[in-house]
Amino acid sequence: MTNRRGFTLIEVLVTLFILALGLIGFLQMDIYASQKARGTYYSSTAGLLTTEYSERMYANQVGVLDGYYDTVDSSLWDTAPTNCAENSCTPQQLAAYDQWEWLQKIKVQLPWEGDDYSNRVSVSGNGASGELTLTARWLEVGAPDNDIASFSIDVDLLIIGVTL
Repeated sequence: MTNRRGFTLIEVLVTLFILALGLIGFLQMDIYASQKARGTYYSSTAGLLTTEYSERMYANQVGVLDGYYDTVDSSLWDTAPTNCAENSCTPQQLAAYDQWEWLQKIKVQLPWEGDDYSNRVSVSGNGASGELTLTARWLEVGAPDNDIASFSIDVDLLIIGVTL
């Protein structure tokens, strides 16, 4: 019997195959984790922007009671209203400015495909009754079929000194 040293070609190929499978599994896990991290980032961003908008509503109680926050003005995606940071504004102008700020931040910070922004945000409810639901949507880039994700917040507008 001869004493052989080293590895056969089959053993080396099997080892390389097992290492390749492990590397492929690791890369798939890394891709999945980065997609989830990106989705979490966008969800957090949408939550912060929508919460900021709801806080602006609390600051303009007259605008809420008069219903100026109850709908989305689609013209504000492209047209800036009176700048209430530099000028005195009525409650209606302030509501338009608040919404314009919200829409512009969503437009810049959350991904979307194309120029049709009509479904990016929605507002439902009635501010005068004290309840509104704000929803922001974005494109989940990298998800199957580029799904649309959303973040909604129910805003209970309990205004002190007002009986509803």
